[in-house]
Amino acid sequence: MKDSGGQGVECLFSIEPHRCPSGILIGFLKTAHIPESLSLLRHYGIASVIADSGGRFVEAKALTSPTVYLRFHGRGGLYSSLYSIDQLTSFACKITVWLAEGRQVWAFFNNDIV
Repeated sequence: MKDSGGQGVECLFSIEPHRCPSGILIGFLKTAHIPESLSLLRHYGIASVIADSGGRFVEAKALTSPTVYLRFHGRGGLYSSLYSIDQLTSFACKITVWLAEGRQVWAFFNNDIV
């Protein structure tokens, strides 16, 4: 995986954990290099952001580290739609499994323009 200047981004991924105790996470905006990127994230134990946006953003739903980072943007309308009980229950079931696996889970809602 290369940045636009042609330099490898592995130097970012190899930051010593004590320098970034909260961890590093990566969210994807384009799909071009996702498979090779996910491989690098797994290798370095970096979290891949799981964004729920009704298909508006890249939804790389891969677990690449012990940390799971969820972003809820709204399915019906970006930043402005509510989640149903069924939708939230579906995620709650996944979160329960991830916690049982010993993962740390963070969930953020960015759908507050209602």
